[in-house]
Amino acid sequence: MVSDEWRNSAWNNEPGFKYVDSCMTSSQWWDDVKVVLDTIGPLYSVLRYVDGDEGTVAGIMPRLLSAIREMEVYLGEGTHRCNRYMRVIKERVQYLYDDTFIVAGKEKQFIHV
Repeated sequence: MVSDEWRNSAWNNEPGFKYVDSCMTSSQWWDDVKVVLDTIGPLYSVLRYVDGDEGTVAGIMPRLLSAIREMEVYLGEGTHRCNRYMRVIKERVQYLYDDTFIVAGKEKQFIHV
């Protein structure tokens, strides 16, 4: 972003060039990106686990609970900001638990018992 190649590129004439340049060279923008990454990092690792070949239904919930705890610590458990994040996460977890593959896993487990 600070190279002559970037400053003199053909993109220099594009409407979004100044905006992109101001974001990429702003320390405040990078600080905000770090907050986002630090906040959702634990949840991202759970999603990567689920998306991978080794992810199992039994392995999701312990990882998710651990990620939620990490996020609560980072955001400040009980704060308005933390509560907003947790409300969204809990809604999604409830949906997973009630209406998706976990139901199939529970039913399959029940059938084999």
